[in-house]
Amino acid sequence: MHVSTDIARRTDHMVSVCGLDSASIFLCDKTGASSSLSYLYHVGVTQEAQAAYEDGRVFEDDPFARVISSAAPGGQLIRWEDKRLEAVADDASAYRAFINHYSVDVVGAYVQQLVPRLYLLVGAHCRPGAHRKGDVAQTLFEQEIAGVAHMVALQLLGEILTRSTGRSAFDAVLDRTVIPCRNAMATGLSKREAEIASHICRGKQNKEVAWLTGLSEYTVENHLRRIYRKLGIHNRAAMVARLSGAHLC
Repeated sequence: MHVSTDIARRTDHMVSVCGLDSASIFLCDKTGASSSLSYLYHVGVTQEAQAAYEDGRVFEDDPFARVISSAAPGGQLIRWEDKRLEAVADDASAYRAFINHYSVDVVGAYVQQLVPRLYLLVGAHCRPGAHRKGDVAQTLFEQEIAGVAHMVALQLLGEILTRSTGRSAFDAVLDRTVIPCRNAMATGLSKREAEIASHICRGKQNKEVAWLTGLSEYTVENHLRRIYRKLGIHNRAAMVARLSGAHLC
């Protein structure tokens, strides 16, 4: 996944207006036997530091990633001073060595669970000799980092929905998947025609049916014409009356 230009600009803007020096956006996947890391975007983070964090598996020791399950379902900002981090601080020696070596003054991280054991993190940092953590505009920072995280989550959702399997899963969650009625198919309609007829009986317009079935609007119209011929009718109202009246859809 490559973040959009808008997300990159919003992240750059956050660093600039909030008095930060760097920021990182990444996904932490704990669904497998071992955790994995996927970088999405960085501001002010050297290639060397990125490689050390990933290749040295420092992310497994990152206290933000380890207290992630206690974050709110919709995501939240966890500041470096948060007491939840203290509980794992003694076991975060690799992380502390990393931030000390690269002179990272951690401000906090926005943490969001996207699906079970898949997490989005947006980390924000200052650097000794540059901006001071105490000077960060806290209220603005909280708004900006949440905005960045929400934009990333929306882009990820959009990319999932452009895939046929993703859209099917989305429809299933919303109970939007229509199973063609066997009785409607018994009238001589094909499985696809019965599916389209079922959508129409539920009040869907051609454009909505096209989206739900993954067809073009033109193809939906062609299917409807064939349905009309098979049923000996001339319009959608008659089709709905025929199928609904006979309890076929």
